Amino acid sequence: MKQHADWLSWILQFLFGMFVGACFALGIVSRRGGRSSFIPDDDKGLFILALSLAIGGLAASLGDRLWFNSNGSIFSNYGHKHSFFSEVLAIIISVVGFLISGSIFARQIWRTFF
Repeated sequence: MKQHADWLSWILQFLFGMFVGACFALGIVSRRGGRSSFIPDDDKGLFILALSLAIGGLAASLGDRLWFNSNGSIFSNYGHKHSFFSEVLAIIISVVGFLISGSIFARQIWRTFF
């Protein structure tokens, strides 16, 4: 039997994951204690977008398993339904986000140390 995706929960998990990813990325690129950020100013927007896409894709793929403890939790067997397309879409978005943010980070490490 063909399984259909629960698109409402997929989108809500994705949007919440993007919010959490953007907050995490803002914490990375913010200036603390008067020091400059490791990520250059011209790459900050792309870095924030890429990391928020990466975490959003993970959230859409894993659902509540990403946010709640799976050991003994009442949510351990709960997860939204995936179709093949929704699972592949979440994985592609996550991989692209991690590749872009990782390349920005790696390029800055290369510029700094070499």
